Order: sequence, then C-alpha cells, then structure tokens
Amino acid sequence: MQDRIPLEEKGFMVVRQLIPLALAEAALADIKHTLTKLAQRLSVPIADYMYCTGRWATDSPVTKCISTLDVFIKHYLEALWQCPVVAKKANVICKTADLIESIPFHQDIAYSFNAPYHFSVWVALNDVRATSGALQVIKGSHQWPVAPLVDFWQPHFVDRKADIYKDQIETLPIATGDAIIFDAKLWHGSAENLEAKDRFSYVTRWVIPAKEFPEIPKPKVSDFGLLNCGFLTEHILRKALPLFVHLTIPQNKTELIYSWLNLLTQPLPISGIDPIQAQQDLYKLLILEQASTLHDAGDSLGKVYKNVWFSLLRFLNQSITVVGN
Repeated sequence: MQDRIPLEEKGFMVVRQLIPLALAEAALADIKHTLTKLAQRLSVPIADYMYCTGRWATDSPVTKCISTLDVFIKHYLEALWQCPVVAKKANVICKTADLIESIPFHQDIAYSFNAPYHFSVWVALNDVRATSGALQVIKGSHQWPVAPLVDFWQPHFVDRKADIYKDQIETLPIATGDAIIFDAKLWHGSAENLEAKDRFSYVTRWVIPAKEFPEIPKPKVSDFGLLNCGFLTEHILRKALPLFVHLTIPQNKTELIYSWLNLLTQPLPISGIDPIQAQQDLYKLLILEQASTLHDAGDSLGKVYKNVWFSLLRFLNQSITVVGN
C-alpha cells in the first residue's frame, strides 16, 4: 500500500514514474500532433495558436487524445486511498517559448465552488526543471481556510502570496512521467519558464465520494477579470462601435471583432489608441474565441484579454464607462 502521509501532512506528494516513460512520451507526441491539426483548421500559425491558449479542458480533442492515462492515475489513487475515486475533470496545460510567465499562487478548489474536488494530479509529459516552469507549493497551506478565488486575470494583478511566503515556497522539478498529487486546498503556482522550452502537463481532478468538502467562499467579482472579462469585452466593443461607424451591430462576437479589425485599419479619434497594436491584440482574441468555442481551449493567464484591455478597451471605456461605474 502506498504511503499518503506526505500528502496529508504537507498537502502534496511526488510519485516517480506514475506514467511509464514511453507512454508519457507518446502522449506528448499525440498532443503536439493534435495541436498542429487544430491550428491548421483555424488557418493560423501554430505559434499564434499556442500563445492565445495554453490550456485545454475535458472536452477538448487535445485532452481526449491522452485520456487513456486516466487508467494508470485512477489505479494508483485507489490503491493510495484504499477506496473508489471519481474523475471530475482534466486539463492539458503547457508553457512554451511564447508562454514563459509564472502562474500566480492559488487554490484549485476556489475555482470549482459549484463542482468541487478533493485533489489534483499533475503529470509531467516532459522533464520539468526548476527553471522551466516547475510547480511551486507552499508546504502545509492545505490546512488554511479556503479563500475566494485569486483573480490573476485582472490587468494590474500582483501576486501577494509569492512575496509574503517567499521563504516557504518549495519548487518541485520532476521528470517525464512523474506526478505531483496535491490537495485541492494547497496554495500553489508555477515558476517562470526561463529556459523557454516546452513544459506540458496533464492535470486531472478527483473526488473521494464519501469525503466532505470544506466551505468554499463565493468569488469576489473584479471590475475586469476572470469571471467577467469575456462579457465586458464584448459589451464595450458593441457599445463603442456606433461612436465611429453607422452600421448594424453584429450579433455574433466573431463578426463584432472583425468589424473592429476593419475599423482599426485607420486611426481612431480617441487619444492613446495605437491601431496597429490594438489590431494585433484583437486578432489574438479572435483566435482565442474560436479555439474556446471549437476546441474547449482557454488562456492560462488571461493575457489575451489583458492585452486588449490595455491597447483598446480602457480607452473606449473612457467614452462609454462600462467598467468602473
């Protein structure tokens, strides 16, 4: 029987070769092949597609193509806990040369307040060194109360936990096929990918049916952030368009973005907007929108929406005041 004492005491444990090396390498090859096909279907360069996404959820072709790994994970977990476990959801998450940023510290359970789970299993699909985006944890923080979700999609977000607990942060480099099992309440993030090399992981979330959940606070909605940036972006673009052109406002979000891309081929009479930069950021938003709808993809850090906010939306908002009323 496996020893789960480290998981219970520290909030995490490292399992060497949970997935056999050959299977982990094959899974990564399948992911990359699938990603190439998805980018081709959108007629965008793979580098642009990867920059605009970074994570794929349970129903994504990217995640489904390696779901057979769940058999190995479930077998290990049930031996560890000596009881049945149920898979809640799965993600493929990556960092590449274009996705080097650190992931701020957060608790997974805070983001699933309507469908919580007890722990996550983070499987490395390639070697992860301390300087290539390794997982970082605050040991023992799973014993803290659950806090409202950390909205690091806010344009001016600062990771306070990284500063306050910098002396307690443990970095966990692991090899291909290794896994980190951690409590859903554990505060964790990931370091910058300073090597700008691929860092792909398969992350699954699990429930122990007989185990209760802690109290999970409802999220505090930011002025512009994770829970509302999609809606607010569309609302600002839709409300501001009549300021510059007299036409029927597109009902479809994709068509709305195209209308703005066409409009930005010339300078707008609003101080501060760089039309070229705004076009580039809207182009990436268009890719994200299509990838989200068609591939169950998401932006790991909210950078696409942040960039559109800084290059365009904040200036439009000064005229129509959607955010900050």
